[in-house]
Amino acid sequence: ELNDFFDGKSTSTISKVVKKAKRITILRNIGISLFVIVFLLITLSLSWLFILRGSQEKAMRDIELFSRITNPNIELLTSQNESNGVFEGILTFNRYKEIEGIPVDWSNHVVRYSLFGGMSRFTGHSLIQN
Repeated sequence: ELNDFFDGKSTSTISKVVKKAKRITILRNIGISLFVIVFLLITLSLSWLFILRGSQEKAMRDIELFSRITNPNIELLTSQNESNGVFEGILTFNRYKEIEGIPVDWSNHVVRYSLFGGMSRFTGHSLIQN
């Protein structure tokens, strides 16, 4: 049988070996492709979250600085990140003002920030709360 193989008379054995090699190669390529896709998705997701978090921190610093300049008697309490979209997020700041030493709830300051550095204020959220 070995002599038939080397003489080229045993074509069924050669075709079986070639088919098996093709299957193994295809499975290996599929496995490598799946691994690379999963790795890239995880890496890109974490990078995107890191960039969005940086935009949020920059927006918080800008809002605090702007508030100190435009509303010097109004203090910002806490910020809440209400939602994160793909390219933007919403920050809500609770504010208060001290009148004769008594803290009085002031308005909530709601700001939408963008991944690309822009900020915009929601309308209707700057009235004094009762």
